This record gives sequence, C-alpha cells and structure tokens, in this order.
Amino acid sequence: MDPLPCLTGLFVGKNKLSGAIDHVCVLTGLRHLALFETLFTGSIPPQLPSCLSHLTLLSLEKNQLTGIIPEDIGALAQLRVLNLSFNQLTGPVANSICELKLCEEIDLSHNELDGFIPARIGDLGERLMWLHLSHNSLDQSLPDSIYELTQLEELNISSNKLNGVVDFRVRAFLNLEFLGLSGNRFTFIDKESVFSLPLLCDYN
Repeated sequence: MDPLPCLTGLFVGKNKLSGAIDHVCVLTGLRHLALFETLFTGSIPPQLPSCLSHLTLLSLEKNQLTGIIPEDIGALAQLRVLNLSFNQLTGPVANSICELKLCEEIDLSHNELDGFIPARIGDLGERLMWLHLSHNSLDQSLPDSIYELTQLEELNISSNKLNGVVDFRVRAFLNLEFLGLSGNRFTFIDKESVFSLPLLCDYN
C-alpha cells in the first residue's frame, strides 16, 4: 500500500543523502521522480517500471548507481524525460527503451554501458528531441532506424566504440542543432554533408 497516496512528485537533489533507492517503489502515485546529484548507490530497482508506471519524469543523474537498466524500462509508457546519466550503469541499453514512444529526452551518457544501440531505436518516434548516449562503451554500427528520429535537436553518441558507415542524410535531421560523433571509429560517406544540416550550430 502506498503510504503517501497523494504524493505525485519527489524531488531530492544536490545533497549527501545515500543508500539504495528501492523504497521509492512503494510511492505508486508518483508522476515525477528526481533524485539527482546525491550519493545514492545500488541498482535501479528492477520492479521500478511496473510499480511507478505513471511516471512522466525519471531523473537519477549524478549518483553512484550500478547494475543494469531494468529490462522492462519500456513499461514506463507515460515517460517524457529519462535521465540516468553520470552513474556507473553497466550492461546493454535495454531493448524495451524503444517502447518509450512519448519520450522527448533520453540521457544515458557517462556510464559504462556496452553492446549495441538497439535496432529498433527509431521506434521512439517523432516526439524524441534529445538522445544522449555519449561516454559509454557502445560498439557495432549505428542501426538504420536512427535516421527515423526526424525531430531530434540533439544527438550525442561521442566517446564510444561505435564503427561502420555514417550517412547523415539532410532530409532525416532537419531539426538537428547539436551532433556529437567524435571518439568513435566511423567511416563517413560524405562528411561535409553534415554541415548542410540547416540548424546545426555545434558539431564534434
């Protein structure tokens, strides 16, 4: 039973609180959960997506969280913002993340994630504006479906181990303002075409 059934937002940040975050899973009415720039440790509870299914904001950046991203993170069907950056998360990017079709911002940067970017990443759809996956250990090539994210304003996949051919088609990224590709092993079909993106103002 939820001890605080009327609580819809929990914002705890920029302090020295520590310990695991498992207990937040009893707050089933939450829509906004932000535990940022603290000293929380342990893993993201695997039951979190099913217990907190009404979340529209999940912000756990700049902690000391370890372990994997919950496999059923996609169960957070109402999520608009997902920020798990600056932790010590390992393992792959969960395939179910591609089911977050209402998400506008996803930031998984500055972790220790490995494996490949999910082939269905394009399923995130036209609401997604920010996708930050930089400073991990992701490898293999970019999935073709990434070009389906036509509303992206920021795409940062720098400082990984990605490889393969990159073809940034002007038609695909007309809204792109920031693009981070450095620190990978890409081969470009036409590197200069990047500078034809009409709104691009920052590129590395």
